[in-house]
Amino acid sequence: MTEQIKKSNYYLYYKNSLFMMLIIYIILFFMFLVILMPTLSYLDNIVVLLMFIGYLGLFSLIFLPFIIYYLYKLRIVNKNLEDYKRYEVLITNIQTPVMIRANHREVTLNIELLNINVTTRVYKSLSSNLYDDIGKNQLVKVAYNKKIDSTIILNVI
Repeated sequence: MTEQIKKSNYYLYYKNSLFMMLIIYIILFFMFLVILMPTLSYLDNIVVLLMFIGYLGLFSLIFLPFIIYYLYKLRIVNKNLEDYKRYEVLITNIQTPVMIRANHREVTLNIELLNINVTTRVYKSLSSNLYDDIGKNQLVKVAYNKKIDSTIILNVI
């Protein structure tokens, strides 16, 4: 089941988002490094170094919170992989946010064996069609971790 969780829509969303943020951060890092390299001969080296550190600090303030958040989400799932249990459940409600270009749906599931209702998100992902495949009153396979109260939709039955 660990492979199914790692191939799930939830896991792939955070993995792809982390990868995208890291790529943007690295590209901007090297872009400003290349832009500031020619100024080494014109200005004092300390000024160029301080400018580079300032730009790096600015982009770190912008991108590092997102990178840390995505790493945290992936780490929580990886740390608790063995605690997830598989269930076949019924989707009782689907809500798509009214915000323009929202990339997720709120899905309410009824886990009858545990006698609970849980709400989870299904994200749009290039590597998964789950966002388009789910529907109300449909059976899905989910992985549920009672310890951390986490629900991951694996696939549609």
